Amino acid sequence: MDAEQLRECGHRMVDFIADYYKSMETFPVLSQVQPGYLKELLPDSAPNQPDTLDALFDDIREKMIPGVTHWQSPSYFAYYPSNSSTAGFLGEMLSAAFNIVGFSWITSPAATELEVIVLDWFAKMLKLPSQFLSDGKNATIYCGLIHKLFVKKVHFTTLNKVGGSLYPLIYFLLLLPPNKPKPDKTPPG
Repeated sequence: MDAEQLRECGHRMVDFIADYYKSMETFPVLSQVQPGYLKELLPDSAPNQPDTLDALFDDIREKMIPGVTHWQSPSYFAYYPSNSSTAGFLGEMLSAAFNIVGFSWITSPAATELEVIVLDWFAKMLKLPSQFLSDGKNATIYCGLIHKLFVKKVHFTTLNKVGGSLYPLIYFLLLLPPNKPKPDKTPPG
């Protein structure tokens, strides 16, 4: 697929997704199919030739959508609230285009540094102490922290009302000095 084919197919895919979101409320939230339904609708072996985009869209409409539980439906109230957004699709497209493998700074300085900056933003929004902020020089600070979190216990507590809102505060035992009192219990749930 060359750049112009990508452009055309990409526009059509975005249109398909937008139409799905526009009509999502017309579908039953919970799939109405029975186990094994798809095996009856698909061939026994993989196709030898590629399908057209139109054929793909037809298959999705006729074979896949009936077997989908529509988690993004405004009528869906089970498990988790809506967990995606149409704006998120655009970010996913960029992510797939760059295909960044961000496991260290050298593999993608931009991704690593952006991650650190955004985590600092979250720490500030949660009014966490400055020890939770990066030092601006060491982008790998969070890798070590995440590793330690898997090894050590994490205790959570909730602050009293601050500024009209409740702010969760996370006490990481590994970051508290030994002479400081540690929370004696975690919140329920």
